[in-house]
Amino acid sequence: MSSNKTEKLGALCKVLAGGTPSRSKKTYWNGGIPWVKISDMLQGHIHFTDESITQEGLDNSAARLLPKGTLLLSIFATIGRTAILEIEAATNQAVVGLIPKRSDEIDVGYLRRHLEAQVSSLVQQGRGGAQSNINGAILKNLDIPLPPLDEQKRIAAVLDKADALRRQRQESLQLTEKLLQSVFIDMFGTELEPLCPRARLSEHLDFITSGGRGWSKYYAGEGDKFIRSLDVRMNEISDAEMVRVKAPKNAEADRTRIREGDVLLTITGSLIGRAAPVTARHAGDYISQHVAILRTQGFMPEFLAWAISTEEGQRQIQRHQTGQTKPGLNFEQIGRLMIPRPTESAERKFSELIQRHHSILAEQRAAVEQTESLFSSLQQRAFRDKLNLSRLPSASGSAVPRTSQPLFASF
Repeated sequence: MSSNKTEKLGALCKVLAGGTPSRSKKTYWNGGIPWVKISDMLQGHIHFTDESITQEGLDNSAARLLPKGTLLLSIFATIGRTAILEIEAATNQAVVGLIPKRSDEIDVGYLRRHLEAQVSSLVQQGRGGAQSNINGAILKNLDIPLPPLDEQKRIAAVLDKADALRRQRQESLQLTEKLLQSVFIDMFGTELEPLCPRARLSEHLDFITSGGRGWSKYYAGEGDKFIRSLDVRMNEISDAEMVRVKAPKNAEADRTRIREGDVLLTITGSLIGRAAPVTARHAGDYISQHVAILRTQGFMPEFLAWAISTEEGQRQIQRHQTGQTKPGLNFEQIGRLMIPRPTESAERKFSELIQRHHSILAEQRAAVEQTESLFSSLQQRAFRDKLNLSRLPSASGSAVPRTSQPLFASF
């Protein structure tokens, strides 16, 4: 930045807290005043809200009407989420409105990006209670660097473009993740409208078991991988938090050692119902008591795991599972799962699509990680006077370049 000037947030902006009208008063709700909660702030700009209040509700609560263009900041539980109002609206007590006192001193877009870069610091200051929160005094005392207004706008424009690219990559990944679900339905139908027969899983299982208890005593820095329920993701096994064991040489260990072509299924707790095929990379690993091995020659492993992970498969698991506080599946319940039974050629075709899908997902996840890293780097450099803004036009000149690559290459 070309200036070392800083100012307290409270000197730059009005800091306006929100509130919640009484839920017991029906006349306070479903009126014409949009009412913002943290969940409404996901897209960064607010054009509508899930809930609304009446003028009576506004008058009889701590909520207040904020003008279009107000910067919103979450200060309770989820600290540091930001959004800009594109409408007049009120907020609940978990969201404050920041309104610049002088528009020629601070740019709202710049302030938003600066606060986002300070999230970890805000979270640290908000710790201490049952739920994290930051109060008005903390906010008003925040130091805000103040380069010239034109430079503020250019910094905001750079970060806006980088953020847009980051969001596009994330949305593309989400669409790809959902794509194969649609293909599965197109090929095999649903429970209500099947396009191929369904068969009980038990009719095609050659072997089913789950891991044993007490394996924590075998944990070691080196040895075989030990797969817990958190390591089983939908249609893949993650090594991110994998632990290792020095497995004993006994029948229990032999029984719970997995083979290439097995399918793993989580059978207890909040992660119940995740299924993943075992590839050569994990052949010979061991499983915990919360994971079951499904061994069958009746289904291709990729196909079986995918069938269980579909909405149809997950609905069946919810129907069959027992227990509310700690849900679980026993072997009989697993055997009752109805799995599409297409022709061998159709099953093989879908299994090949799964492999291609995994390859595309891997590329897109790498791209997402790259843009996240680039955005984080730009964000930190922007507020440490390390961005070269000389090649960017002024805010009053032509627009900042639209393409992402030249933008990142400028720094």
